Amino acid sequence: MSEVVLWTLAGFLLGSIPFSLLMGKLCAHKDIRTVGDGNPGGTNTIKAGGLKAGIPAILLDIGKGFLPVFLA
Repeated sequence: MSEVVLWTLAGFLLGSIPFSLLMGKLCAHKDIRTVGDGNPGGTNTIKAGGLKAGIPAILLDIGKGFLPVFLA
C-alpha cells in the first residue's frame, strides 16, 4: 500500500513541473506563453527555441507521465 502512495506522490510532483516552460526559459531565454497560442507546451517551445529546446521539452513531458506509471 505504501508503494502505491509513493508512486502516486511521485507522479503528482513530476506532473506539476512545467518542463516545456523551463526548457523555453533555459534554452530560448523566452517566456513560451507569449508565443503562438499562449499554451505552455512543446509546440510553443519549438516555436520559441527551435528543436534544441522543443524536443527535450516534449520528451520530458511524456516521461513525467510515463515513468511513474511504468515503475509502479
